[in-house]
Amino acid sequence: MGRLLIRALVVASFAQQPGIGLAQVATTITSSGLGTTVTQTGTTHNITGGTRPGNGANLFHSFGLFNVGEGHSANFLNNTGLATSNILGRVTGGQRSSIFGTIQTTNFGAANLFLVNPAGWIFGPTASLNVGGAFHVSTADYIRLSDGVLFNATPGPADPLLTSAPPAAFGFLGSPLCVSPCITVDGGFLGGTLQVPEGQTLSLVGGDVTITGAATLFAPSGRVQIASVASGGEVTISDLNVSALSQLGKIDISGSFINVSGDFSGDGAGGTVVIRGGQLFVDSSTITSETIGNLDGASTGVDIQMVDRVEFTNGTSITTATSGTGRGGNIEVKAASLSMGSGGTILSQTFGDGQGGNVSLTTDGAAEISGSSISSASFGTGLPGDISVNVGALTLTDASTIQAGLFSGTEGANVTVTARDSIVISNGSGISSQSFLSNVGQVAISAPTASLTIDNGFISTGTLETGNAGDISIDVQSLTLTGGGQIASSNVFQATGSGGDVTINANSVSISGTSPTGVSVLPSPFGDFVNNPNSGIFSAAFSESPLAGPGGTITVSTPTLTMTAGGTISVATVGGGDAGNVALNVGDLTLASSARIDSSTTAAGAGGNLNIAAETVNIGGAGSGLFSTASSTGNAGQINLATPTLTMADGGKISVETSGGGSAGSISVNASNLTQTGGAQVVSSTTGDGAGGMLAVTASELVSISGAGSGLLSTASSTGNAGQIN
Repeated sequence: MGRLLIRALVVASFAQQPGIGLAQVATTITSSGLGTTVTQTGTTHNITGGTRPGNGANLFHSFGLFNVGEGHSANFLNNTGLATSNILGRVTGGQRSSIFGTIQTTNFGAANLFLVNPAGWIFGPTASLNVGGAFHVSTADYIRLSDGVLFNATPGPADPLLTSAPPAAFGFLGSPLCVSPCITVDGGFLGGTLQVPEGQTLSLVGGDVTITGAATLFAPSGRVQIASVASGGEVTISDLNVSALSQLGKIDISGSFINVSGDFSGDGAGGTVVIRGGQLFVDSSTITSETIGNLDGASTGVDIQMVDRVEFTNGTSITTATSGTGRGGNIEVKAASLSMGSGGTILSQTFGDGQGGNVSLTTDGAAEISGSSISSASFGTGLPGDISVNVGALTLTDASTIQAGLFSGTEGANVTVTARDSIVISNGSGISSQSFLSNVGQVAISAPTASLTIDNGFISTGTLETGNAGDISIDVQSLTLTGGGQIASSNVFQATGSGGDVTINANSVSISGTSPTGVSVLPSPFGDFVNNPNSGIFSAAFSESPLAGPGGTITVSTPTLTMTAGGTISVATVGGGDAGNVALNVGDLTLASSARIDSSTTAAGAGGNLNIAAETVNIGGAGSGLFSTASSTGNAGQINLATPTLTMADGGKISVETSGGGSAGSISVNASNLTQTGGAQVVSSTTGDGAGGMLAVTASELVSISGAGSGLLSTASSTGNAGQIN
């Protein structure tokens, strides 16, 4: 029977049976050759006979129709006692198979069951499996055995050539014959379950695949494999390799549960979910692999590779976990593009001593994440997995996060984001790594040929107790912080660890604006300590512990750094730890409209130094400038500025100040040309017991000071001595 005739039968079948429902399905299992015999005893339909080449391990069956009604069973019965590894059945009548009862194997031990029907399959809410081995269902045109022999879905001259070689691949001679969706698993209101024994494989391979209606696919410590094809070629059975096909189809998963977790009653390794196709749409569903106890889970717990678009929506959860000493599985998602929305989650976590799996997201094009999260976390002593995002363009919006978190253990997870096109982080979204009791992982952002825009979003590392905060490194074509967008590394509460360094390399950097909410956008509790709504780059040593480590250094290298409308670069300490330093190596530096680069100490820790090397520096407007302050016993940091051209206007300042017992820092300006107008000042002041800082200003070519209030000033209004002016 040729493919054209089968296609005609398939179309006619669907025209005659619109929307087959539960009550309409009657059990009809008929033989179409190969010695297959079907006998009925009550609601059990025993399938015996078949063809067994050389009395070997393969048993072949052929059916004209294969439908199982509710309460009935299709029972593959071994009445020969011969050892069997694989049972292979085909359906040749050109009609879709509807399964609302049970497919089972009896006296076959752990034999695998393969069923192919090019016309399609539907598994209803009352469908179930009771098989000893793996269960594979497909709309393939043939099954290729490992010796190259084909078990065709249509009877023909190849039938006498069948062998006992194990099945190797599902083969498709062209685009699927079935009417889409070719394979449907519909849990209905009852939430039906298809389950295989522990360690076995459950696979659906065919044209478009739909899993819906609270359906559950369960392969404890095993594999669930789903592949959708749209052209000729072969799909290997062992690893679901689809590289031989030129086109792949669509997979829809809605309101359903795919689970390969281990046995919760003891030690159980998490298995693997493998999904291959063109497009994947997952809505309100969970895909999970959890490892229980002391066994390591599969290396990869969830493996999704699609050649087109992937969408996760409405609370969809993709998770791996471990709750013992065993390692959790990795999560790998590869696609042409990705969209996550409305509470979608990709999450790796550990609750015990075992290491959590890594999370990897790779797209050729855009990854758009809205109101969703990609996370790695440890709630035990085990290490969390690293997060790697490698995309074309990345958009995070509506409080979306890429976050690694650690509550104990020894080392936090790293977050690496690489983009070939733009990165946009907005509307409360962010990328972070944080820890309570351990060192925090690093955050690295790389888009050397593209832009990074943070609009009311954040990039953050932070530690709350003993660990060091992780470093932040950013290498981009251009960096824009606006609307309260912030980059920050912090140590807070009673943390004894150090803050992380922030290193930025870009062709241009722009920092401006403030948060529309009036508060810091950083995640709690770090935003509460920074307590600054302005866009900026922050290093905060905010631990109150007397053993607190220092804050991290902020380093910015760029030809152009423009700061306006309150834009801020800040290093600060409120405890015993010293603030970090600021190191700027820039071409043109502009500070305007209350933009500021500052260092502050409000406790015993010393303020950080501001070290700036620039080709030109322009400071204009009240509240704009370079500032170093001390309000307690800690000494303020120094300001060191080297530039050929320094222009200050309209109240712009370079200022060191103390209002406590700590000394103000010194100011060193080394310029070729210095111009001050409109009340611009270089000033040292003390209003407390601490001494004012020294001013050392060198201008080798031109000094021009004009306008009321402009100049070089040193003042004292309390017991501290004023600093010298050199």
